[in-house]
Amino acid sequence: MDIKQYLFELQEELETDIRFLKETIKVEGHLIGDKGLELIEMESKLELVNDLLDTFYHI
Repeated sequence: MDIKQYLFELQEELETDIRFLKETIKVEGHLIGDKGLELIEMESKLELVNDLLDTFYHI
């Protein structure tokens, strides 16, 4: 597997996890604690993956 394929798969996985976590937070009605921190961490990772993919397209 090449790095671009890995990043695409990671991007998809993070987007799915973020959607699930946001739905969980919606149901529970708060963005505090472990779930809030987990969401922030996942969104940061997704941003990094997106930046890396953008870099590959510009090379």
